[in-house]
Amino acid sequence: MINLINLKAPKLRYLSARHRKNIILIRQITFLLIVTFIASLLFILSSKVANADMDKWTTPVVKAVTKAPVASQAPSKSKVEDPKPIKDPKTGVSITPRVESGNTILMKNLIRGISKEMGYKKPEWAIAIATCESGLNPKAVGDSGKSWGMWQIHQPSHPTVGKKAFDADWSTRWAIERLKAGRDSMWTCARILSK
Repeated sequence: MINLINLKAPKLRYLSARHRKNIILIRQITFLLIVTFIASLLFILSSKVANADMDKWTTPVVKAVTKAPVASQAPSKSKVEDPKPIKDPKTGVSITPRVESGNTILMKNLIRGISKEMGYKKPEWAIAIATCESGLNPKAVGDSGKSWGMWQIHQPSHPTVGKKAFDADWSTRWAIERLKAGRDSMWTCARILSK
């Protein structure tokens, strides 16, 4: 540990060894707390700058899950309205499309890349399912805590998945394997969107 005290300082010279050790320990702990605080501030500031840069290049746009956006339509600068919920006729579950954020671009590119790598020919279909299920949020938790991750993997049905469901890369590979096998119907959103 760094010795931050000059033991020859007149104030400490006359203290007992025990008191000197306590003062040294207090100063070392204070130094570590200050360094940790400064590192935390730098991390927070750098992440805010990164998010601000991302916001320059992305515009929040509400996309209806059932309709593809028309390329010629520019996002309006007026107030964005909440999308209307879609109801699954079999289960009666209502699903509301979510607002896109800057991270969705990264998740869409991840799904496209993994789809291409694994030979899956319908990456946009996979993106539509993940968007409907979680808004492309890899940390999403739904179904009263039973479904996890971007693909909302139902833990009681797939107990071996566990916390890997929160790993966007791993869970996307898991989902693409099932989509390639034609098991789209395991997602409520896929059943709704396919109608």
